Amino acid sequence: MMKKKILVPILGAVVLGLSAYVGYRTYGAYSEKELESDLLLANVEALATDDEVQMQDCTRAKFSGNCVDKKGMWAGRYVLEVEHYQVPVGSVERCEKESVHGCPPGTTAQ
Repeated sequence: MMKKKILVPILGAVVLGLSAYVGYRTYGAYSEKELESDLLLANVEALATDDEVQMQDCTRAKFSGNCVDKKGMWAGRYVLEVEHYQVPVGSVERCEKESVHGCPPGTTAQ
């Protein structure tokens, strides 16, 4: 009777441990295959595109400053000069579309 009380919990713990181990190994095997699949898809897409990368024209502020209202509170910004640059279409780099403009009406440049 005493052997049964000790043996049953030990056997249960062994079964539970084996189940957890098998589940972990199975999950790891499938997640690696998914990563490989994503990498293969990215490589195929890269090879399928043209050698020429399409670029988009962008502009960013080269010289700018702040505008303030009559109370001295910030009211926007002005841009005196912009510079042109290009980034690949679909790139992570942000493409700005800035233009030359003055302060809003009723404000002054600081």
